[in-house]
Amino acid sequence: MLRVADEFKEAMPWVEKYRPESVFSPNFINQKLIINNLRTYAENPEKNMPHLLFSGPPGTGKTTAALALARDVLKESFRPDTLLELNASDERGIDVIRTKIKDFSSMQEFIDVPFKIIILDEADSVTRDAQNAMRRVIEIASHNVRFILICNYADEIIDPIKSRCAIMRFKPLNREDMKRHLGYIAKQEGINISADCLDALVFVGQGDMRKSINALQMATSVVEEGEKLKPEIIYELEGFVVPVCIDEIIMLVMKQPVDRAAREDAFNKLLGHFKRLKGISSKNLIIQLFKAFSALRIKDIKKMARLIDDLATIDHRITLKATDEVQLVTLATDIWDLMKP
Repeated sequence: MLRVADEFKEAMPWVEKYRPESVFSPNFINQKLIINNLRTYAENPEKNMPHLLFSGPPGTGKTTAALALARDVLKESFRPDTLLELNASDERGIDVIRTKIKDFSSMQEFIDVPFKIIILDEADSVTRDAQNAMRRVIEIASHNVRFILICNYADEIIDPIKSRCAIMRFKPLNREDMKRHLGYIAKQEGINISADCLDALVFVGQGDMRKSINALQMATSVVEEGEKLKPEIIYELEGFVVPVCIDEIIMLVMKQPVDRAAREDAFNKLLGHFKRLKGISSKNLIIQLFKAFSALRIKDIKKMARLIDDLATIDHRITLKATDEVQLVTLATDIWDLMKP
């Protein structure tokens, strides 16, 4: 019988279950230089650790690294009165700085911790006025508080805050390392997974480890016992087109026949492919088409430039809530006309 703690861990989402809890964990993927720096801070925080600003794409380990560092610094004193964790996308105004952050910073100091820690996730959502107020708090509270600010875009953070922090830029994760980690999780969960499925998980994640792990857990949950997990299941669940369909679209566009009747037939097949893509994320389709055409290394630079412009235009229209079906048929027509021999 599992202990309560073990039962709780078994019920956790895999993203949380396999999240490294220490900067000394071997399960951190890539970001070696950053993790080495964080280990130095964890070993002697009072002497070494400055305020920190983590920036980079989603799912590259920023929040995980911040929480792991906080655990290593605070040790047994990792608790709500020594660690304040906020998400700025929910609480982005100046009142949060004046109340929660300022109050936490001015609370009594504790002899069992080197300093208190404030983790502010999605800090690039904080308004300019609130950032200016926070700059002053960072300045005043430096003797007993360390800030760890997390954002996708460091350019959205005002310069006075950036100058007070050590900036660490998290890079997109390496495909092979992602596959290795996903394979490790699958093995721990007793799942037999093929190389094609690992490729599919990495592709749908688009560099986001969190997204790939969630896709793995979701895909394995819908597969009946005794059945084998297939890449098609992963693509479908995540709203991507099966690669075979993308290959057929590319072939129709790039190998247009000269004969008029044959051209009409090929064009109608192309439109049919696009019309059958209901339920697929339009943005994902555009990503897949962009990657597929880029892989062709088209020699005509003007054609490639116009193709990218067409994809960007359709993506923009869909973002503005234009009808997906109309835009995808328009895209099919534009690509067909652009690539004609």
